[in-house]
Amino acid sequence: NFDYNKELDSYFKGSRLVDTNNDQYQNLNQKQRNMLKQQQKQNRPNKPFYLVYNEDAIQKLPYKAEMKKVSTHMNIEVFSFLPCPAINLINDSYQSIKNTADPSLVSDFLQSNPYYPEALYDLGEYFRLNGNAKNANFLLEKLIYFFEESFVFNFPILKNEESLVVLDYNANMLNQIFFRAILKFILILYQKACYKSSFEFCKLLLKLNPYDDPVGALIMIDFTALNAFKYNWLIKFTKEFAEFYNGNNYSILLYPNFIYSYSLSLFKNNSTTLKDLENKVNMLSVEEIEELKMLKLNKENENPAYWMSLAIILYPDIMKQILELNEFDKQNTSLSFMSGNQLKPWSEIFNSQLFSSKNSQKMLYKSLNIKTKEDVEGIRKIISIYPERNRMNWKDSSLSLFLKIVSGELLNKLNLVELNLDTVFSILENDSNDIPINN
Repeated sequence: NFDYNKELDSYFKGSRLVDTNNDQYQNLNQKQRNMLKQQQKQNRPNKPFYLVYNEDAIQKLPYKAEMKKVSTHMNIEVFSFLPCPAINLINDSYQSIKNTADPSLVSDFLQSNPYYPEALYDLGEYFRLNGNAKNANFLLEKLIYFFEESFVFNFPILKNEESLVVLDYNANMLNQIFFRAILKFILILYQKACYKSSFEFCKLLLKLNPYDDPVGALIMIDFTALNAFKYNWLIKFTKEFAEFYNGNNYSILLYPNFIYSYSLSLFKNNSTTLKDLENKVNMLSVEEIEELKMLKLNKENENPAYWMSLAIILYPDIMKQILELNEFDKQNTSLSFMSGNQLKPWSEIFNSQLFSSKNSQKMLYKSLNIKTKEDVEGIRKIISIYPERNRMNWKDSSLSLFLKIVSGELLNKLNLVELNLDTVFSILENDSNDIPINN
C-alpha cells in the first residue's frame, strides 16, 4: 500500500504530505467552486493510480514518455522510458533555460510545460535544498505521476508477483530521473514518519532493477523494513532475494547491514522480553559453536543468537557502535544467572580479542564479490552508516541484555586461538563455491 496520506492521517487527523491547493478557490462563491471542482474532475484520468495520492498532481497529461521493451537478456526483459516527439521538441529550449541556472526561468517554463520531467526534477531539487518542502514534495508527486501514467501494460512492476523485467537506468536521462525521484520520495516519507509507505516505495525502487540496483536500494531496504516492523518479510527477503535473482549459490546474508538486520528481525519476531531472557545463560548449542568456529553457515538456522554471534565475529565495529550510540555500554547488565565473561562490564569485553581483532577489515573480498576499490569503499560506508541510521531500531532494554548474554557466551565458549580468523577469512576468500555473496 503506497498511500502515504492515509498513513499520515492515521497519525495526525487530516494531515497530508502536500496540502490541497485551496488558493484557487479564494475569490469564488460556492457555486463557482463546485463548477471548478467538476471541471478538474473531468480533467483527471478515469482510472486508479497507486503511487500518487494528490488530486492536484493527477491531471490529464499533454504528453507521456514512451515506454518500450528495448532488449531481452537471459529471459530478462529490459524496458526504457523514451522521450516522445513533444518532449524532444521542447528539449533544446529547456536545456538553454537550465544552463542559466535561474530557478525563476525554470518555474516560468513549467507554467507552459507543467509535466516536463527534467524541469520538475530540477526545480524540485532547488526547493528541497532551500528548505521549501511543500513545493519540492508537490513537484515530486507530479513527476512520479507522470512516469506512472507512462507505464505500459507489459511492465508489471506494480503487481505483487516477482517478474523478470527491469528498467535500464543507464539508457537515458528519463530513466535516471525516475529512479532518483523514487529515491528522494523514500527519504521524504521517512522524514514524515510514513515508515510503511517508505518501505513500499523502497521495494518498488529495488524491483525496478534488482540486478544492478543502480541507486542503492539494497542498503536501504532492511532499514525501511525494520522501521515498518516488517520482520517476517525481511527474514524471508534476506534468505531468498539473491537466490531468486542470481541462482542457488548466492546470498546476501553476509553483507554487514543484512546480517545485523536479519539477526534483529529474528529476535523481534520471537517477541523476546526481559523475562524470556532470564536464566538463558546458554543461547548457543554445541553444534552452533562448532559451526561458528568453522564459519559453516546454516541458512536454515533461525536462532537469533547464532546470527548475532556471526555478525559480531565478522563486523565487531558495528556492534560496538550500536552499544555506544544507545549507551548500552554504560548499563549494568551483569545479572546473577550469568557466568564468566557475561559478568564483565562492556569496557572489558570491548578489549577482548573478539572486538579488538581486525577481522572486519578483511572484507571477505571474494565471498562478497568485491572487485574494486569502489566496492571496498561501499562496504566501509555501509559499516559506518548502519549504527547511526538504525540506532532507534536497536534501542530496547531486552536487546541490551540479549547482546550482553551473546557476547559473553561467545567469549566463554569460543576459543579465539582455535578460531584463527586469518585462516577463516582466507578460506572464505578463496572458496567462492561455499556461500558466495552477490554484490
